[in-house]
Amino acid sequence: MSPRFTVALSGDRPGYDSADEGDSADVIRDEVDARRTRATLRTNMSWLGSERVINLLVTMGLGVAILRYLGPSQFGIYSFAAATVALFAPVSQLAAPLVVRELVAAGRAGSGAILGSVTALTGIISLACVAILVGGVRHLAPNRESAAVLTVLSLALLINPVMCIDFYFQANLLARYASVSRVIGQVAMSLGILVVIAGGFGTVPLAIASLLGTATTALCYALFARNTSITTSTLRIDRKTLRRIAGRNLPLTVSAAAIVVYMRIDQVMLGWLSENSEVGMYAASVRLTEATYLLPTIFIASMAPVIADLKMTDEQRYRRVLQRVFSLLGAGSVVVVTLLLLTSSFVPRLIFGSSYGGVAEIVRGDLA
Repeated sequence: MSPRFTVALSGDRPGYDSADEGDSADVIRDEVDARRTRATLRTNMSWLGSERVINLLVTMGLGVAILRYLGPSQFGIYSFAAATVALFAPVSQLAAPLVVRELVAAGRAGSGAILGSVTALTGIISLACVAILVGGVRHLAPNRESAAVLTVLSLALLINPVMCIDFYFQANLLARYASVSRVIGQVAMSLGILVVIAGGFGTVPLAIASLLGTATTALCYALFARNTSITTSTLRIDRKTLRRIAGRNLPLTVSAAAIVVYMRIDQVMLGWLSENSEVGMYAASVRLTEATYLLPTIFIASMAPVIADLKMTDEQRYRRVLQRVFSLLGAGSVVVVTLLLLTSSFVPRLIFGSSYGGVAEIVRGDLA
């Protein structure tokens, strides 16, 4: 008689527990989800870092072109108007970390009420800021040309409600939509500015070109939002959500406004107390010192995906790497400041032109 073989069912195996198999499946599923989350986060950080580097490089190049084209006096007019509008920007924009945290906690089901309420609140505040700027332009601007540039640049605040879509992109790790939108807007603004410079049209058309870039970014946000679950029919205004976000946003808004006032109030005060050329000289020195942010920005952009991954996998190694990054940035800042001090006598003339000869002294005073 041939031997008989029997196959034991899983439930007949000695020591078998069906719960073990379920637990193993859950562990595997959790591990796969964690890996996908880390991969998505790395991709998200890569998009944000790349876009930031591209925008910084383009902004620096355009800044030099604008400086050389306008000259100290005209650049002083433009810088004064831009600094004045910048003082109102934090008030008209809600704090991104707060709104993003609300959207993440609510999930896609509750994001319509939050995003709709945030958009409505941003629209009301932006409209009030534009009304103050345009209505009081005679008192805010020292001359007619500054008033005209100030009026055009202030209209960009009306686009802030559409920019609230960026909160949804951040909460759902859709940085590619926001990054591509900002790059397209930067390209549109760059083309407009180059046309203005080539035609020699002056400061007001230059402000219009800047407004065109902001409007293009907002349009791209709206177009990309069609690929998500956010539509005009899902947005709604909830009074409780509106009051809660407004109350929680107030301390962050005050903090952001204080930082902007600290960084821009000097150019506004100079616009009233000194000549336009002096404002232009000072604004050019600020641009030169801000150019030193390029290397740290590139470094952080390249390290951000690695740091984000370590934060989720190895807390101790994350802290060690973060400390090394801070140490390198600190040492690098000393090197950059030293080089800028040693070359400040000829670098401003080389980059901005001979008409900006007074920038060297201002730079040395800022770094001293």
